Amino acid sequence: MGPWVVEALRSLAKLTPEDPWVTESLASWEEAFDPETLAKLLGPGDQAIDFGGETLHGDVVRTTDLLGNNRYLLLEFWASWCGPCRLEIPHMKQSLRTFPGQGLRNRVLYC
Repeated sequence: MGPWVVEALRSLAKLTPEDPWVTESLASWEEAFDPETLAKLLGPGDQAIDFGGETLHGDVVRTTDLLGNNRYLLLEFWASWCGPCRLEIPHMKQSLRTFPGQGLRNRVLYC
């Protein structure tokens, strides 16, 4: 999900202005992607929340484990069935090529 959902819901609201699900969903997504709301989220230099997950092999991996001694950690959450997620793959690869000397490694973790 991303800001594109707001535009999709706006288009749907034009077609079905009386649909309560559409209007409620649109209001919720507009609030979620409001610039003031987004400004309250993590920003450059903020400490990320440590969280973990279990891999397909049953190992528990935490973000602090992945970060190690590096300054940056780039996480990409996606699913093979998600079209917009799959469109992010070339951008992820470009990030890896752009910042090779800054501790950004290509480490794929399947959870």
